[in-house]
Amino acid sequence: MLTIYNWISEGRAKDLTWRLNGITEFSNGTNYKNVIFASFYLLHESIKDNMIEFEVLAYKLVEKDWVNLFGNEVNAKKYFIDLFENVKVESMNKGAYLLCEMIRKNKRRGETSRFILSESEMFEILKFYVINQLGREELFGNDFWNLYYKSLTSNQNGEKICDEEIKKKILTVLDSREKKEKYVKSLILYFRDEGYNIRNNDISIIFGTKESFEEKIFDKVDESEILKEFKHFYEMVKKNNWMPIDFKFEKINIDYFD
Repeated sequence: MLTIYNWISEGRAKDLTWRLNGITEFSNGTNYKNVIFASFYLLHESIKDNMIEFEVLAYKLVEKDWVNLFGNEVNAKKYFIDLFENVKVESMNKGAYLLCEMIRKNKRRGETSRFILSESEMFEILKFYVINQLGREELFGNDFWNLYYKSLTSNQNGEKICDEEIKKKILTVLDSREKKEKYVKSLILYFRDEGYNIRNNDISIIFGTKESFEEKIFDKVDESEILKEFKHFYEMVKKNNWMPIDFKFEKINIDYFD
């Protein structure tokens, strides 16, 4: 890590990242882990002249001689789980994007190059990311929803499923008026040519039924002007068969849609 910092502090990030991108053969585990760690670290950092290539890093994660590099596959799995879980909360979307690429690669028929972590192990990391997002002061922002969608699995009918632990954590977090206000604001969607809508499907996925959502969110609605306005908006969308509507928000700040 010290070497990485030295290169960056000396303004040589471009040279370092080009050098890392060009290394594709590994003689031993130490060499491999150093290159992967440095590339992974730089992928998650916003540094001037950072040229780390996502596709090149993804290529280095598949179909290696894990026994030669790590001693056994158990050690290899532990290394990658630790690598993905030890990232800054604000950078987890980049790790999630890389994991989703590995999940897709492992699913492709006829694909011979596979990542060592199983699909269930990768979804466990995605769950870890979502739950960590729910501990942030900035609740239910774009980072949360991006990670939430990446963490969803599907049943045999193609229906999206949210992990039970994530659902329980969301319900636990919604323990105050302020947090409910942040949550309902994040449920509002804007379509420039159609109007405003609600994350209707996600309400059902997380709460099970619309009735459960209404009971949880609107139990003390009169205590909040924001919740009252959202309830009015919600009921109008519901009457419109969950299709977008024109609506003038007066209490809820929607400037972020501009």
